Amino acid sequence: MRWRVALSFSILACLLMASSAHAQFYEEEKFSLNGYFQAQYGMFTNTAYHNETDKQGFPSDHGDMAGMPSIARHTLLLEGDWRPTESIRLHVVFRGVRSAELRADRFAQVLDIVADTKYNYDPDVEQAKISAVQDRYYNEQDFRELYLDINPHPRVNLRLGRQQVSWGDMGNLRLLDVINPVDSNWHLAPFESFEDTRVPLYLAKLLVDIPEVQGSIELVYVPLLDDPEDTVNAPLTAVGAWGLPLASQNDYVSDLRIRNKIINYPGQDLKDFRWGGRWKGVLGGLTYTLVAYHGHQLSPPVPDYVIKEGTPDPDGYTPADVYLRVPRLDVFGFSLDYAFESPIGAVVKFEAAVEPNRQYGVNSFLSAGFSPDNRDTNPWTILDPTAAPGQSPLKADLHYEERHTLNYALEIFRANQWRFINNTSSTITVFRLMQNFYFNPDDINDNKFKLGNPYVREIFADGSSALNENWHIVYAPGYDTTIPANMDTILVWAMFTSYFHGAFTPGVTAIYKPRHVLMIEDASDVFDWEAFEEGSGFVATSFKFAFGNHWRPEVGFNYIFGQDPYYDLGLYRDRDEVYAKVKYQF
Repeated sequence: MRWRVALSFSILACLLMASSAHAQFYEEEKFSLNGYFQAQYGMFTNTAYHNETDKQGFPSDHGDMAGMPSIARHTLLLEGDWRPTESIRLHVVFRGVRSAELRADRFAQVLDIVADTKYNYDPDVEQAKISAVQDRYYNEQDFRELYLDINPHPRVNLRLGRQQVSWGDMGNLRLLDVINPVDSNWHLAPFESFEDTRVPLYLAKLLVDIPEVQGSIELVYVPLLDDPEDTVNAPLTAVGAWGLPLASQNDYVSDLRIRNKIINYPGQDLKDFRWGGRWKGVLGGLTYTLVAYHGHQLSPPVPDYVIKEGTPDPDGYTPADVYLRVPRLDVFGFSLDYAFESPIGAVVKFEAAVEPNRQYGVNSFLSAGFSPDNRDTNPWTILDPTAAPGQSPLKADLHYEERHTLNYALEIFRANQWRFINNTSSTITVFRLMQNFYFNPDDINDNKFKLGNPYVREIFADGSSALNENWHIVYAPGYDTTIPANMDTILVWAMFTSYFHGAFTPGVTAIYKPRHVLMIEDASDVFDWEAFEEGSGFVATSFKFAFGNHWRPEVGFNYIFGQDPYYDLGLYRDRDEVYAKVKYQF
């Protein structure tokens, strides 16, 4: 990290010195420098927030009381371009961020701070978590982008360096956008632009246009030169204000006290490198893409094993470390984009992605109601046979299940002339439907285990098997026990327009996630409306202003709803906020 920070400031200094020569180069367009400063503030508004815990000691709500800050973020972004020749361009983007501490992070699941069985309300521990989140996840001084564009031929572009590569058109839904990880720890991801939350990577990208067949091919190669933790999505469980809460104990009781959640990130070995390709073509009025990518499962990490000490601590808990890994993942997909002039006058987009054998964690190899430390048949392995009895660390492997996963999304984009809303400009409406579901590749043709079965099988000694409805798929004990639905649906509706020649742009975005509570028995039940109940979502309203060429203020209100505080967007139900954002661009 230090070498990257030092390099960032070195190039920043070079850019600032070069800016003094801006006027000299301006006529020839050899050098340009621009950027912005942005101040962003938010405040929680939910008066129904309860600073209470359930019977197991876990908070019933996860944000903070009305009037407490939800975000206090200050950003300086500088973007420079240098074109020494017509075929070579150097592009640099530096971003520095300073954020205030948020009290809502007092329950953050910082990876190397103890995750107690019940919440620890020790003020020193709370402050340690608040400070760790601010330092590791909020504050930043780094290159967003640093790459060299080389155009040896009008049809060929080679881009080398730290960059963002976007292969999808569905924004935060991220169906085909599988190259760059995402860091949305500092705010709920849909509330920010995808450009700001995406994490650039050092990679090589080759783009070749083939106009004879109305297409182009794009190849990427990612050698993972970045810091290992930057090559996967920042774990949402690590932050309290906008991250996932530590879920209550589901179906197991543990005497483990998890001290560290250690993620074994992909390394810089050849076996860990990533690569892929995209073909983009045009057939008449239809634009289409074909995508294949050999990468990693960016989120969530899969639990691998637990190591615990041989003897309990004075409180009766056994200190333990949970180790997680980032498995390989192949993604294959396509997209379609077509503009219908009549009768609807809309742009329709469709994207789909298949992820064979995606890995999902389960709590352990053990039957329901138990954790690795209290099963009759001991699954623990002694790591040091030479140690005194009861003193050797013990290891237990954690289990995972593979599921074929299918994701698809449909978007309709339309400009409407609604005079009662706006007499002078179009009103843009957007509708999206996205669904993803998984199924067990071993059970596709099994009459007993149907498509979408949300439970794993328990295999008995005689070879028979049965459903264990309490053996849920979870991510890791003591890390995140959120149970993923066997099918998810996301409905998005947005509308915005502009007045006074773009000086005022109001907009509203609504997202709804139905809660699928029924087990899907066959594909015909995918759209069974009985499965849509107890949903969650949010409504985000924004009012953007433009004053001259420089000032871009914005205010808004984000309302989040959901009955279950441990399911989907209900995780954020107590984090309604009002916000103000002021950007000065130059």
